[in-house]
Amino acid sequence: KQEVYRQIEEFPLHYIRFVPLENLHLTLRWFGDMSDEALNNTIDALMPLTEEKKFKATLEGLHLFKKRNQNSILWIGIGEGRDETAFLYQRINELLGIQEGKKERPFNPHVTIARIRHHNIENKSFKKIINTNKKFSFGETTVAELVLFESVASPEGRKYIPLKHFPLN
Repeated sequence: KQEVYRQIEEFPLHYIRFVPLENLHLTLRWFGDMSDEALNNTIDALMPLTEEKKFKATLEGLHLFKKRNQNSILWIGIGEGRDETAFLYQRINELLGIQEGKKERPFNPHVTIARIRHHNIENKSFKKIINTNKKFSFGETTVAELVLFESVASPEGRKYIPLKHFPLN
């Protein structure tokens, strides 16, 4: 995050809202609102995830998701560990009995680092930052656990409250 900030010092930062460092995460499945019973059933169903192996993952490349053809999300992709991440995504779906529908987008493992408030940004320095960092390595991490979070909206931004940790083998 600090490296990206360094590179975009000329960019008007009021257009971009960075995810606080402590909130950075890779989402494997978003559940939405759940009753206590559904939450407990989900936790029970996901317990076999603790039998899966931990793995190394590299964070690579700066990219943009577009919404209605306008920039909306700035994200970092997964290089090494992409296959393992996709396997965990499929395993979660399998354990929960979720079949991917035709409307679902293909799974693209990533870490969201910022949301862009004004989607129609055509700032040249911003485009340059994205283009020069498409292959940038942001480092390596060990994926040693999965965490089920509750996401709570607040005036300061989202808060992520861990509900259950699933340590990997």
